[in-house]
Amino acid sequence: MNDPVFKELVSDGLDRLKSTKITGEILHESLIFIALSDRDGKKICVASSESSLSKLNLSIENKDFIESDLGFLQFAHLVTKYKLPSVNKIPILSVNVSPVFEDDILPYFPRIHTLKLSELAEVDRIEIITLKILLEIENETVYVKKFRDLILSVGYSIPIEDHGWIFEQLFSAIRSQRLVNFYLGIYKLFEFFFPLDNIFSLADKLEFNNSELVLLEYCRGALSWNVNHQRGSRAAASYAPVGFAEMCLNETFTGQDDQIPSFKAKAIDKLTNSRHALTHQDFKSSDIKENDLLTLTSGLLTFLRDAFTQYGTRIADRRKIVQDKKQKE
Repeated sequence: MNDPVFKELVSDGLDRLKSTKITGEILHESLIFIALSDRDGKKICVASSESSLSKLNLSIENKDFIESDLGFLQFAHLVTKYKLPSVNKIPILSVNVSPVFEDDILPYFPRIHTLKLSELAEVDRIEIITLKILLEIENETVYVKKFRDLILSVGYSIPIEDHGWIFEQLFSAIRSQRLVNFYLGIYKLFEFFFPLDNIFSLADKLEFNNSELVLLEYCRGALSWNVNHQRGSRAAASYAPVGFAEMCLNETFTGQDDQIPSFKAKAIDKLTNSRHALTHQDFKSSDIKENDLLTLTSGLLTFLRDAFTQYGTRIADRRKIVQDKKQKE
């Protein structure tokens, strides 16, 4: 093949492919989020392992993302690596002629939506980038319209290591479409805090040197250990300051410090009772009004942001203590 235009396209395509490095990936339901860097900078690619992306709103252009693209060989590499289903089989006549240009083949490829990261977003880990994209995809839902920044702050507060499954639950809640489902989805994150005080206490007594999450799984799996819902929810209140309770109760706390636990307990009861009502665990039909549920959602998100922040500090402090002990031995 002596066509100089074709040779230049091949050379450019190979150069782009050689500069490409996949730096992370997240699989959420049928969606695949792929972080990569190439000669143009850092990018995030969104693809689907099952169906078309056409139903999703991916027209994203803001301070974090700029619409971008991939070279044909980059595109083909991702399609092959992640086994993305093609739109249709490529007719043999399309590839039986020479030269074959990408425009002849691309219509048969699955869609991969590519966004270039701005300098602001380049520092974010892939979980936060994925969270930002999902918030854009679901930006017409009432809870994203009302609480976008608060949801994002919850994401930033989640510890970096070993907590991918917490992000998975947050992603599922965001994609749930209805306010009720979103509330119940983030309530599951609230339940994460129910056994933590007991786990930290047990870890200290056993001088357990692995992570608290490992011990938690031992207790749940090997011992079939579960925490009473009411006791666990009350214990979780210690992980967040009084602000979440003020939001839940729509009331400013003006009491003394020794009255804070009872004030928080009132808010916790409101959260748990609403969850029971929405899942009909009280055997009554739910009559929670949307405005009331929005208020509780705001309070619960505030709790999660503050609680994950404190939890992150606590596990970091404990790991430092364990590390110091190892160095002294």
